[in-house]
Amino acid sequence: MNIAASFRNIPPVTRSISFLALLLFLLGLLSLYFPSFVSYLSVTANHSLWFFWTFITAGLFEVNPILFVIHTAALTLSGKYLEQAWGGKEFFRFIMIVNVLSYIGVFLTMVVEYAVDSRDSDADQLIEAHANGLIALMFAFMVAFKQLVPEYSIGIFKVISIRAKHLPSIVLLAYFILFVLGILHTQYYVALYATLTAWIYLRFYKKQDGIAGDRSETFSFASFFPEFLHVIIHPISNSVFNLLVSIHVCAPLMPTYSEIFNGDDLEVGKTMSKPAAKADFNSRLADAERRRALALRALDMRMQSVATESASRGISSPPSPLSARKVNSAGDAPSQNVDSSFDLRNDQETSSTPKSGLLSHMQDH
Repeated sequence: MNIAASFRNIPPVTRSISFLALLLFLLGLLSLYFPSFVSYLSVTANHSLWFFWTFITAGLFEVNPILFVIHTAALTLSGKYLEQAWGGKEFFRFIMIVNVLSYIGVFLTMVVEYAVDSRDSDADQLIEAHANGLIALMFAFMVAFKQLVPEYSIGIFKVISIRAKHLPSIVLLAYFILFVLGILHTQYYVALYATLTAWIYLRFYKKQDGIAGDRSETFSFASFFPEFLHVIIHPISNSVFNLLVSIHVCAPLMPTYSEIFNGDDLEVGKTMSKPAAKADFNSRLADAERRRALALRALDMRMQSVATESASRGISSPPSPLSARKVNSAGDAPSQNVDSSFDLRNDQETSSTPKSGLLSHMQDH
């Protein structure tokens, strides 16, 4: 009963992806009798152009039973958190984008490797090499946790504690060392492309509350490197970003107020001049003030209608926002730069009349 209850508590997308990974693992057992069957589920340089579905199945197909158990458990735990944070639709989109684009990158890299080393004795091994596994999702999830909970500490065997913001860089560095030593090959490409794809999508494209991307400094490209390398990474990342903006791959990012007056930030570069950025910032600020004034006017009309109705019934009602401000301005004219919401708040603090819940909500905003 506990196992069944735990299985039902897993969000639907995570549960479906885990079940699909299990199904592909069981299908992969046919490779014990038909070795060529792996090519129908994995990305290879000589087959995947025709077996195009492998760009989807490769990221969910695990051959090693030990890695399957470890990665599926990690998929279930991480997916449960991410799906609840993002929603099932966005979580599924994230998985598909990372899986497909990562293995397309691996395929192209393997083709280039074969074209360069086609005369070597190891060329046949390159053309027949298989790329598959849940490792792409593992690296993508690490990048996602770096964004969502960067300061969270992850304990490894109760001996080592690593913060989530450092985990992708450390694991990717370990993979790179194993790649240089010749222990890993296609697995490193999968990990590298998955990390880049996940970061690019979360940094520039994923929408949260109507805002595309996340341009916090803790999630910048330089944050994947030690701090002493930031001086080198910043100009490179800015140049690459400006190139992508010029060819309309990425949209220019809007600087924050502090960045407008204190200098350029990572991945902002020279995409918007400071005078233009200031003008845009002032325009947005003026628009926000107009919206606030309209909201107060609408609230005043509603409060007046409530007051009229209450007066007809002989019930006292709190003063309206604009009328309260007029009373206050009779003795001392307010400054033009002072927002009406602040005047209202000051007036209400000195008044013994209770505020309505709606009026309190508008003042807080």
